[in-house]
Amino acid sequence: MVDIAGWTSTLSPARVRRYGVSAQWFHWVTAALMFAIIPLGWIFAEFKLAPDNQHFHAYFPGTVAQYASAHKTLGLTVLAIVAARLAYRLANPPPALPRSTSTLEAGLAHLTHWVLYLVLLVMPISGYIMSSGSDHPISIFGLFDFPKIPGVSKTVGTDAAIVHLSAQFAVYAFVVLHVAGVAWHLFVRRDDLIARMLPRQAGID
Repeated sequence: MVDIAGWTSTLSPARVRRYGVSAQWFHWVTAALMFAIIPLGWIFAEFKLAPDNQHFHAYFPGTVAQYASAHKTLGLTVLAIVAARLAYRLANPPPALPRSTSTLEAGLAHLTHWVLYLVLLVMPISGYIMSSGSDHPISIFGLFDFPKIPGVSKTVGTDAAIVHLSAQFAVYAFVVLHVAGVAWHLFVRRDDLIARMLPRQAGID
């Protein structure tokens, strides 16, 4: 197993100032959920666009209702976790960036993080409004129906759907930008940035 935290820590004289365990948990759980919910959304959309596509169904067994339920359940989970993560961050400021970080890099990092937070709130909220304005239930893994927002019309639900479908491209862009930033610090700058979001390991700081 490659010790990324230890490797990066030897490359800079500054000691690593890590995020807390809770912040790390929020980060990695959110990342895992996003990498699950995005393909579920694609499959869900394909089921609706081509319900009789037998070739597609051979690779993705199940029903459109099952994929819709999984997508909506994870979406509501992301909303709850991102809201909790924001509350935690406001009460627990993140550690300072490495001293080698330029003013421009720091500004881009902060901007990317806050816009990504915004997008991660807009996506599930718009999805929730969209589902509230539809005739279909918000099924939580088929176990029970999550309550809809009262009074949401189909027109409002349609408007929310436009926002939801459009915002997905912002999610793709900012996820790619975030990963590219990590790669830049890990392989080009070779500083301690990646270690800030990794747990401490034996023999390391």
